[in-house]
Amino acid sequence: MGEAKTRKEQQLEEDMKFAAVKDNMTKALREASLSKGGLMVLRYLLHESGFLAPLTKETSLGLNKDLLVSNESKRMMYLILRSYMDEKTIMRIEFNGMEDLKVEGE
Repeated sequence: MGEAKTRKEQQLEEDMKFAAVKDNMTKALREASLSKGGLMVLRYLLHESGFLAPLTKETSLGLNKDLLVSNESKRMMYLILRSYMDEKTIMRIEFNGMEDLKVEGE
């Protein structure tokens, strides 16, 4: 049987696991953004999340709060995914137009 780990050891182990997950996600998103299909999927997520759109929608009855909650949850999903992206991946997804689907290596 192993000894119980100290709080510092447990925290270090958790930090190492998180760093490994972050590295793997960054690599996966970079690879996805280099293919036409992956780039299209990531751009679809960008536009469906409403990340680049205003958060609120004014209607004739006032502010639509249900839509606001829905939009914010989709936006947060993209923000979490974006936190794993490197600068070049973000540039390919958010700043190049849909007509520019030329990717590296082709």
